[in-house]
Amino acid sequence: MRMAEELSRRSTCRRRAVGCVITSADFTRVLGIGYNGGAKGVNNDCLLVGGPDDPCTSCIHAETNAVAKAGSAETGKWAFITHSPCVLCATLLINSNVAHVLYRQEYRDPAGIELLHRAGVDARAYVDLRHEYRDAPRP
Repeated sequence: MRMAEELSRRSTCRRRAVGCVITSADFTRVLGIGYNGGAKGVNNDCLLVGGPDDPCTSCIHAETNAVAKAGSAETGKWAFITHSPCVLCATLLINSNVAHVLYRQEYRDPAGIELLHRAGVDARAYVDLRHEYRDAPRP
């Protein structure tokens, strides 16, 4: 999760900085990383026109960037995201065979999490599992 938080600092979006890391099922490999911003080779300035609740039309979401790099061949993957995914990103995570989604903050619309649950993806707040990984005794 700390890696996702660090990636979010690279975001160029003025409304919400989001980072995403997708790992192998056994956590031994990082398969894809992403943060929200402009497309490769295009002006990376945020083109947010309206208010904080208006959709951002110029940014690629962090999950989209991470899924593009991680692919869909491997199953059981984990996604660590600074914010819970929107519906579109949830569909991408489902189709790329991500089995577990942990997020730090909830997005204003819970529809993405609801979709993940309907598809059988284990999606929950990071705080729910933090103690199992961070506070667990080390061998």
